[in-house]
Amino acid sequence: MIDLKKYIEFAKVGWQKRIQWRGRFVLNRIKNLIVLFTLYFLWTNVFPENTGSYGKKEITEYLVLSNLLFSFIFHYSSDKIADDIALGRINNNLLKPVNYLVMQFTSGFSKRLFNLLEGLLETALLFYILKINLEGALKLSPANIIFATLATLFAAVLFSLLDYLIGLIAFWTQRAYGPRFVFRQIIEFAAGKFMPLTILPALLVGTFQKLPFSYTLFFPLQIWLGELGQAEIISGILIQGTWVLIAFVALQLFWERGLRVYSAVGG
Repeated sequence: MIDLKKYIEFAKVGWQKRIQWRGRFVLNRIKNLIVLFTLYFLWTNVFPENTGSYGKKEITEYLVLSNLLFSFIFHYSSDKIADDIALGRINNNLLKPVNYLVMQFTSGFSKRLFNLLEGLLETALLFYILKINLEGALKLSPANIIFATLATLFAAVLFSLLDYLIGLIAFWTQRAYGPRFVFRQIIEFAAGKFMPLTILPALLVGTFQKLPFSYTLFFPLQIWLGELGQAEIISGILIQGTWVLIAFVALQLFWERGLRVYSAVGG
């Protein structure tokens, strides 16, 4: 049975590490604001007022909420996992009475909360500078708010499992730089970070919906924006849960197989 007290301490340490690096905090905010402003000006010019299913108001809602959910869901831990394996630092954790992957998740969860605060700050600056008014947005029923929250939490778990899987490739290849780079480019695009997936060709949208990636961001986004009926929501959450189960089983398999071939000196 997992001793939650130990992992709560890891979560506290993760939070403290995030607030320690003030310079990195400022530079990351500047970088993210540049990306957010670029996407805003790009898509609000592509979608003028009242054109098709996405007008200026709809695409603005999408970008704002996408930035907030992305900041919470997409916390990359594969760099840390791959480095721990490659440099032998994982040795210390294997000798302690803790589950290494659970430790990563709890530490990452506290960092996700910090990321969400950062996302709120970026969104507030965007609203203030551009005088954005989204009056009437996100009018959801209490049931849909519960579904949207559940889908967001499932998305964070699913993303973490997929991210950990990529990090564990370092058991077989040095640091797994290539797979990590490719994974990030694919998942951020296929998850709908930069644009609504529904504006893409139908064949591409259908392909993404058959993969787990769209369920890490685009699916919960659609619920928060009120674009799905209750039957579609329930069906999507069941698919999300199935992908979580598949990714969890795959992670356990990778972890056990990786430990069998793992060797390190020092650490």
